[in-house]
Amino acid sequence: MVSLRAVRLEKARAELRRLGSQANIGEVARSCGFPHVGRFATDYRRAFGELPSATKASGAAPSGVAPSARGP
Repeated sequence: MVSLRAVRLEKARAELRRLGSQANIGEVARSCGFPHVGRFATDYRRAFGELPSATKASGAAPSGVAPSARGP
């Protein structure tokens, strides 16, 4: 059985990837049911092996910018 926390973390990860650099980690965390951003970051790193900011950085390219034109 998958825990509710795991489902919320997966949703947050999908949002961070979708929004990329436009994402606000605090807003994403709260919208996925994590009222404490620090606790969210700890749980996120434990679940995925990286901080939410790393997922955000590897997410969607800003509008009008091709993924190949982005930096590493």
